[in-house]
Amino acid sequence: MSCFQGGWVGAVMSMMGQVMAVLVLRFLQFLKNESGSTAIEYGVIAAGISIAIMTVMQSLGSRLISTFMKFQNALD
Repeated sequence: MSCFQGGWVGAVMSMMGQVMAVLVLRFLQFLKNESGSTAIEYGVIAAGISIAIMTVMQSLGSRLISTFMKFQNALD
């Protein structure tokens, strides 16, 4: 009889096996769950929209500055 089959070592090994089985099961359930991926997709879409807005605003900002500078020079 091996020391891993009985006594406290066997009990610990059995508990570790059960914990590993539960962890693997939870991980597989997590992979099957698709509700988190929807939130991630919305986050990626929001990031893309915000990058597009920043790019447009930078372009518009420089044009607006030059337009206001023209008005200021015309008023002076």
